Amino acid sequence: MAKFTHEDVMELLKSVPGVTEHLNKPSVIMGKNIAKRRIELGLTQTKLVELAKQQGIILTQSTVSKAEAGHEGTTQGTIDKIVLTLGGLEDMELNFKEYPKSSVTI
Repeated sequence: MAKFTHEDVMELLKSVPGVTEHLNKPSVIMGKNIAKRRIELGLTQTKLVELAKQQGIILTQSTVSKAEAGHEGTTQGTIDKIVLTLGGLEDMELNFKEYPKSSVTI
């Protein structure tokens, strides 16, 4: 049985219609960054919830999971709570792609 790396699977997924667009959604990118920070800190989702509780922030493991998955139903307030629990943001630089093509003149 062939072993695939994460990079192999991601390349394969890019050939599936709609996957690239999904992976480039702001909610998915934010979720990926949240998960990356949590893992860098050596926290499980459950430990993150416990840390939040110590800070007076109410979260559930399910909520953290949905936020990390880029679930569109995750509120900005929930994202704020998770980010604060993870230490807050130093900055949040947005790098936009090219201006979208439109027939509307600005």
